[in-house]
Amino acid sequence: MAKEANEPDLLAWTSEMAAWFALVEDRYEDVIEAANIGLQVKDTGSVGVQLNLQKAKGYARLADSRETHHALDDAAAILTKLPPPEHPDHHFVFDHSKWMHYAATIYTWLGDDRKATEHATEVIDTHLRPDGTSRAPMRTAEARLSLATVSAREGDLEGAVAFAISAYEFDTKPMSDLLSRGRDVSRLLQSRYGNHSLVTEFREYLASMTGR
Repeated sequence: MAKEANEPDLLAWTSEMAAWFALVEDRYEDVIEAANIGLQVKDTGSVGVQLNLQKAKGYARLADSRETHHALDDAAAILTKLPPPEHPDHHFVFDHSKWMHYAATIYTWLGDDRKATEHATEVIDTHLRPDGTSRAPMRTAEARLSLATVSAREGDLEGAVAFAISAYEFDTKPMSDLLSRGRDVSRLLQSRYGNHSLVTEFREYLASMTGR
């Protein structure tokens, strides 16, 4: 349909969707390939930012720090040229807060705990309402999972489990990203802390979220 309508924006977004499908299915080379195909169609605007960030996610999952930072830099360079969005909550519009949201996850996967904590904390604080609720539950949930990962690496098992469980207190959809990241946290806890009761508690909690 995008080709028939001669809509490069729409065609580039289809590649971004393909990159996302590959990401949640752990097909990281395919994430990069799909993002590059989209960037050949359009490498500017919000879609250009998002495609580069998806590519950064793929490279981060493959532990390729150099290419991850290149993709992050390309995304940031495009973002600086965009005007402030009239409707920042629009799914197909990019702004600084959305970039921070992606960057927090990417730095977590790269193992850069300092930057992961810095970005995740900013995401949470940016969207915090005065009553303690979040204006962006999905972003806050993923940021909490980033902080859970960092806490686990730093030896704070109790804090890691608390952050991880709190990520699922929101009624967010889709859950695929959160469940995938939760499984990452569960594997990390198992590898670091074995069969500690808190590790078992989170594993069982995560299983209850999937209905299995």
